[in-house]
Amino acid sequence: LLSVPFALYAKTSGSSTPGPQGPAGPQGIPGTAGASGAQGPAGPTGQTGPQGPIGLTGQTGASGQAGQTGAIGPQGPIGLTGPAGSQGAAGQNGSNGKNALIRTTPEAAGTNCANGGVKIEAGLDADANGTLSDAEVNASQTKFLCNGAPGATGATGAQGPTGPAGNGGFVHYVGEQFGGGVVFHVYRDASGTERGLIVALNNQSEATSWSNINNQLAGATSSWNGLANSNAVVAQAGHTNSAAKLCLDYSVGGFDDWYLPSKFESSLLLTNLFNVNRTISGISNAAQIDYKTTTYWTSTEFNEYTSYYSPELTTTPEFSNKSYQFGTVRAIRAYSVPSNSGSVTDVDGNTYETVTIGTQVWMKENLKVSKYRNGEAIPTNLSNTAWQNTTSGAYAVYDNNPVNDSIYGKLYNWYAVADPRGLCPVGWHVPTDYDWRQLTKYLDPAADTSCGNCISSQIAGGKMKSIGIIQDGTGLWNDPNGNATNSSGFTGFLGGNRISNGILGSFNLIGTRGYWWSSTEYLSTEAYYSEIQNVYGYLARSYSSKAIGFSVRCLKD
Repeated sequence: LLSVPFALYAKTSGSSTPGPQGPAGPQGIPGTAGASGAQGPAGPTGQTGPQGPIGLTGQTGASGQAGQTGAIGPQGPIGLTGPAGSQGAAGQNGSNGKNALIRTTPEAAGTNCANGGVKIEAGLDADANGTLSDAEVNASQTKFLCNGAPGATGATGAQGPTGPAGNGGFVHYVGEQFGGGVVFHVYRDASGTERGLIVALNNQSEATSWSNINNQLAGATSSWNGLANSNAVVAQAGHTNSAAKLCLDYSVGGFDDWYLPSKFESSLLLTNLFNVNRTISGISNAAQIDYKTTTYWTSTEFNEYTSYYSPELTTTPEFSNKSYQFGTVRAIRAYSVPSNSGSVTDVDGNTYETVTIGTQVWMKENLKVSKYRNGEAIPTNLSNTAWQNTTSGAYAVYDNNPVNDSIYGKLYNWYAVADPRGLCPVGWHVPTDYDWRQLTKYLDPAADTSCGNCISSQIAGGKMKSIGIIQDGTGLWNDPNGNATNSSGFTGFLGGNRISNGILGSFNLIGTRGYWWSSTEYLSTEAYYSEIQNVYGYLARSYSSKAIGFSVRCLKD
């Protein structure tokens, strides 16, 4: 038995590589289990092992069975979205709505307001002209804002100080500094024209002869017409120098119409010397008139060798030899203020005095009207921005203060000036630029009225300015109101303006500048105006934005 495996091995030997494993033999029959041995003694107790992982939670017992719910049918699928339709054409724009407007007018005491008040009317601006006409008023919306009943009269206050004496209805008064000197006589002629005499502020000579011709009559024999006497003296053949010539050659403050006074004119000066010297004493670089120690030549001759003079404090002139060089020379001049040409009333009921200057008749006050000639209201109370941007007629009152309206009148933009409904009363018009130039030339024949933006005249403005200053309560001008004479009677004062740029719509220069529109256009956005001011006596011609607010003076057609 031991040789067989070996023989099998020998048959396949020759290689050290094992051969393949043969197939497994059949399993033998299991043996019978042996009897269990006796149990041995118990071994020692082992150490407690680590706690094992927590076991899985047991399942919860099943709940009781719920009652059956009726079955819901399945939801059907959502259908596909259809394609968007094309956009329809845009509809036409609606027409612009009409602006609502309000106008206010004074309401007299009566049925609607027992104590007067304001009537407030409203409506739509159907014609889009910015003005509410009577036809556009919605009567159902008309209201009245009525004044309350007058309060009880308060106790009378203490009487104030007595004001200065009036001047008898004259524009000027004795003792007034005016026209290059001081007024010493005022009167009114048969036509109603105010006339007066003015004495120079200084002597033209301290000691001179009456004339270099002392042995013949000059024809200067008038006792009241010193100008005629003076002209007669210098017209003599052989004349070279005289007291009269010193006066005729004198020029001051734009006035060159001085002459040597006649004996009666000299007497009038002496009669009113108190008021004259009181004024002169307060004027810088002026010399008082001294009749106590000085003799003053008159222009009235007594005969071919002698002429009158005014000695010491007497109103009776005496006469002396024409050749004596002891007489003092003091020139005088005459002035006149044209009589009023009547008055004119505007559509609001404001009445204005008028004055004739040359061939023109002017209002003596700035226009105050609030309506056009046809009764339609001129818009007002515009905000600063609205004032700058409007191209329709409008007016403003300086600082919105009614007191300024009553004194200086209203400030109108040029669109109100040019409105075809008319700003001035019937028979009157806003002066053209040519009208203003004609006035300037009348007041100053040497004026340059051809320049477009310049001072036309150095003296015409002074002849147009009202007299007096605000600071001492004598007038409406800020000090110094230079060269103001009002010799034309125009009675101009400074209403300022409402500007259209800068601080939009602000008010400026009242009491310092006076501006008046012309109706003449310069450019599509500018028009001509005239200007005077408080320091100098010039009159300027220029042009400005139509949106600015200036005063208006009306001129008779």
